[in-house]
Amino acid sequence: RRLERESDTALLTATGGLDVGDDAEIELLAVQCERVGVGVERLSSSEVTQRFPMFRFAGQDVARPAVMFHAASTVNAERALVALRRHAEHRGATFLSGVRVDGIEPVGDDRVVVRHPTGSIVAETCVITVGAWAGELLVRSAIAGDARLPELTVTQEQVGYYRPLTAGAWPTFVDRSEPCVYGLPTPDGLVKIGEHHTGPAIDVEAKSDTPEQATWERLQAWVADHVPGVEPTPVRSATCLYASYPGDTFLFDRIGPVVLGLGLSGHGFKFVPEVGRRLADLTERIDDPANPFSLDRPPIEVGGSGRR
Repeated sequence: RRLERESDTALLTATGGLDVGDDAEIELLAVQCERVGVGVERLSSSEVTQRFPMFRFAGQDVARPAVMFHAASTVNAERALVALRRHAEHRGATFLSGVRVDGIEPVGDDRVVVRHPTGSIVAETCVITVGAWAGELLVRSAIAGDARLPELTVTQEQVGYYRPLTAGAWPTFVDRSEPCVYGLPTPDGLVKIGEHHTGPAIDVEAKSDTPEQATWERLQAWVADHVPGVEPTPVRSATCLYASYPGDTFLFDRIGPVVLGLGLSGHGFKFVPEVGRRLADLTERIDDPANPFSLDRPPIEVGGSGRR
């Protein structure tokens, strides 16, 4: 909201969010939200059907409780990226587009050299936020040998964009069953739907714009069965990359003059302002002893719809 005010640009659209599926997991989410003052509403299967006719989550005579998160919103990613870049440039940031980083070499604890094809940049700190390309970049970095760095897994996921048939506002939605499926309304009036974390593991350089057939067919069948409020044939499809560490959690930490902001691809964009705050603190060497995303953190258990 602060970025909206400062950029005079509408970025968030309030939609509400509907979660069904893993009963224990959605109840845990509801309790945590209530604990911090976020409004939730527990709905029966029949109430979901009545209030949201675009969905058919109940299945065959199976009552599936749901939770409605009233504060949920969507982010206009394109506008947000423009606003963030202008925000940064106004404060002195310089952007170098199309420049490959060939190496990152710490010099002691307070200086780092970033090498690129036409020269190098010397700085007090280097912040790495390269998503799915983190594994490849760290191989060319002097910190690659740090035994605490977890293994990054890159998967290629696919989503479809569907034309709605049902009038009225769509909430974001998550079915936390197996496989986990999510969806949300898009700025151009379509509904984006995709499985969460079911795509094949790939080499990042092997990314393809062609959906993986088995996963794609399973998604189409799920949409036809559970979302009667859209045309069953998608308007278009797209592929995207997830870059994940064990536990599906993020990594925000510092190794000498190098700050890491990794494990974000797939579900990190919505947290960008908080990610920036944490990375800025690390850059300024402001310690957070309770940092849950440090290199030395204990294993984190996630809900049934995620990975452990």
